[in-house]
Amino acid sequence: MFISYLLVLVIGADSITKAASTAFCESMFNRCPQGLTQTNRPLEQVTGHSHLECVVKCSGLAGCEGVNVCPGEVEGQVSCVLTGEVSAGPCDGLTGGSASSLCYHVQRHHDSSPMTTQPEETSTQEPATTELVCQNGGTPNGDRCDCPVEFGGRTCYRHIRDCTEPFARGHTSDVMGQYLIHPQGAPTPFMVRCRFNNDGITYPLRRFNEESFCQDLATCTVHSGDNLETDPNPRNFFIGLENLHNLLNQATYDLHVSMMFADGSSGSAIYRNFNIGPGYTDFKISFDGYDPTSDADQGFSIALPVVFSADGIDVYGCFAELGVAGWYGTDCVGYSMFADMGQLVWPVGGTERPVEQLDFLVIRMSPLDYDE
Repeated sequence: MFISYLLVLVIGADSITKAASTAFCESMFNRCPQGLTQTNRPLEQVTGHSHLECVVKCSGLAGCEGVNVCPGEVEGQVSCVLTGEVSAGPCDGLTGGSASSLCYHVQRHHDSSPMTTQPEETSTQEPATTELVCQNGGTPNGDRCDCPVEFGGRTCYRHIRDCTEPFARGHTSDVMGQYLIHPQGAPTPFMVRCRFNNDGITYPLRRFNEESFCQDLATCTVHSGDNLETDPNPRNFFIGLENLHNLLNQATYDLHVSMMFADGSSGSAIYRNFNIGPGYTDFKISFDGYDPTSDADQGFSIALPVVFSADGIDVYGCFAELGVAGWYGTDCVGYSMFADMGQLVWPVGGTERPVEQLDFLVIRMSPLDYDE
């Protein structure tokens, strides 16, 4: 079941308004059920005051076949991802979940069936009022609200950006837990593991004596492994390449690759200003430096660029050569955190050591305007 509508736009003297009397373009789009979105690689991310602005942009972009529409990061806006993939039928091939429950997909319609205009649904956003109205269990405190740990913004109208934000607002704990975060610019919220100490730590990856779950592009791009919504003590998960890119792209972060070795000792490799590019860069790694105080060796190749290789994304042929997904340079050198346990190793003092547990710890190092 889907709802169809015609894009219309009227240009006024002082502002742009939508009206059924003037058609902006003749392209038709199907609106798919709430909570379902397209998970394939995005073409472009845009913001607008309504979903109509986003589909107008899609209609003018070559190769654009649909739009994921989500609540915006600021009052009165929506965040949209223009997608280039088209499913076999109307609204086929879409995925859903609690992280995308406020989002929906708008799909280009390729036949000439008549369509009707459907009013736009409202979404959760900060109230357009000068009066302080706290949402999601927040309580007034001066000119802003004190928010529960999982919400942020002046009125607690949105999910937190990362695990640093609650720590900065006074939530501290050594106990790890799972939370929905919504980084600036990310199309939808997603689950991560948090610890609210040491400035707030976000855990996007954990490997613990399990077989690898990331060997092809489809499974590596999205969350895989243990379900962070239902498992209170997840031991094996990865939030996915797209989510990791969106998390790291909003601010400056250090990455700590923390390891427990087979002999019971531990070590870490620390990368300053660590970042991962978007999908069209093959999720290229960049970092400003390797911390010399690290007690494990630098595990990534120095033959730049270092990109992600897996079944379906193998620009240098490293996955075909090595049989293990991971980040490799042009020389196909590098230590993968996605190898099966028993084969997962990391260098320490020039010697490869078997790893029993591996975690990515992401710590924000730059200011971030959480109340945009």
